[in-house]
Amino acid sequence: MQLSIEDPAEARAQPPERGQSRRRVEDERFLTGRGRFVDDLDEPGQCYGHVLRSPLAHGRILSLDVSVARDMPGVAGIFTAADLKADGIGDLPCEAETATHEPLMVPPRPALAEGRVRHVGDPIAFVVAVSPDAAQDAAEAISVDFESLPPAIGVEAALAAGAPLVWEDAPGNLAFRFRKGDHLAVKAAMARAATTVELTLDNNRVVAAPLEPRAALASYDEVEDSFRLVLTGQGVHDMRRQLAESVFHRPESSIHLVAPDVGGGFGAKNVLYPEWVLVMFAARRLGRPVKWTSSRSEDFLSSAQARDNRTRARLALDHDGRFLALEVETAADMGAYLSALGPRPPPPWEGSTPSRPWRWMCAVSSPTPCRSMPTAGPASRKPTTSSSVWSTSRPPGPAYRPWTCVAAT
Repeated sequence: MQLSIEDPAEARAQPPERGQSRRRVEDERFLTGRGRFVDDLDEPGQCYGHVLRSPLAHGRILSLDVSVARDMPGVAGIFTAADLKADGIGDLPCEAETATHEPLMVPPRPALAEGRVRHVGDPIAFVVAVSPDAAQDAAEAISVDFESLPPAIGVEAALAAGAPLVWEDAPGNLAFRFRKGDHLAVKAAMARAATTVELTLDNNRVVAAPLEPRAALASYDEVEDSFRLVLTGQGVHDMRRQLAESVFHRPESSIHLVAPDVGGGFGAKNVLYPEWVLVMFAARRLGRPVKWTSSRSEDFLSSAQARDNRTRARLALDHDGRFLALEVETAADMGAYLSALGPRPPPPWEGSTPSRPWRWMCAVSSPTPCRSMPTAGPASRKPTTSSSVWSTSRPPGPAYRPWTCVAAT
């Protein structure tokens, strides 16, 4: 076989790529309505799922009666945590590896709440019917008796002494601590500093809110003993492995994940969700495909959120304005459960400041679970650095006081 070697002179004669526009090839079918999203897809004989969710931020389930709903027209099945447990369905895993100062507390996260709900939108039951309306009507007929419990809202309230415990296994609602840097060097630098500035920054909680809400369509082949899950997902290889190893306890080769066109994700669609487990479980139990599509408000309540941390920073400078040390302490709100990629502190800063210790505390609380999303590290680091530097230029005296900056991307 003879290899063709490009003529250097011919290569130099080609128009330069830099600064040139390239015609996109994927836009026409989207602009002309020929995109293929999960909600556009259907399987013969499919049913539709609806998730009954908690209206409380924290509460105990005293009773759950599905008898009336089960007898309603068009209902194919109603499933609770007891059904999943009887079938050996495992919890959703948290696989983030973090060098914590103390052991990482990972609470169990079943696909349906077992005895207690811990955030508004926590799944309680999964209703499957022949139409979306029939499924929703049946869900509204389910009777749930709650004992309302005090929630822990906000990271500082959750970590405060005497705060209501979200999980008994997390004393003080502390999931883990993370430390980085030379604390002794910082202490010495602060002592010899000519000037120090301090500030507090609230990096507010964000919701991805993509144009396309989450959706899934699952089917089960009894002959092959295999699943097919079509989902609004990114990073499907990890999800497939987690479903196989942690949830359904079967070979990866028996689960096939398909991600068609995805209408935005911003990091919220590349983790495993309870609804993926529910549609697969129901499809196998009922012997027919099951489809679930989130409403816009449901997506807001149930999809992973991000950020939600409060940072206190102190910057030390010498007489010439050179930085001596930057000390940072961050408290992050992880929500009621630890998402698969949730407990990941941002990486340390880059630069020439010699001492940058960062103490990072993560709390479990009553909102929707958080996870790391794109730019999570820079979104936490850059406002801290730039705001600390900016504060050094503010005039001293009575006009100066520590300030709070709301940082969002």
